Amino acid sequence: MLWKALSGLGLTLALGLVAGYGGNTNKEGITGKVTMNGQPVAGEIVFSFSGKDFRSPIGPDGNYEIVKPPAGEASVTVKSMLPSGAPNIKGSATAGAAETNLSSKKSGVDAPAKYGKAETSGLKYTYKGGQEKKDFELTP
Repeated sequence: MLWKALSGLGLTLALGLVAGYGGNTNKEGITGKVTMNGQPVAGEIVFSFSGKDFRSPIGPDGNYEIVKPPAGEASVTVKSMLPSGAPNIKGSATAGAAETNLSSKKSGVDAPAKYGKAETSGLKYTYKGGQEKKDFELTP
């Protein structure tokens, strides 16, 4: 009796996965790529909708994903993983571990500082709803 109930449950789960119940394939949001001179940019991208920020890390290939933002116009900023002028940690007792952690998180080129502030980035995007794609090619 227990076996019958468990096998029925297994069949129900398998059918649910095949039918698409196992994941969200109808995502709402913005996806895209951030590059500069054709190279992926390292860091994060931030969409600000009426003062509310929606952030995404930028992957090693330059791709990002903003999930369920509100419809409307957003100012967009791109921030590098390490700000220019970040302290050099070489030579400290923990330099090896810290350097490894930082270098493993960063891949790609740094975004110019002007893209780190809404006032100077010049990047805007109007999200209408559903799944949208927006690539950003930054200039030095």
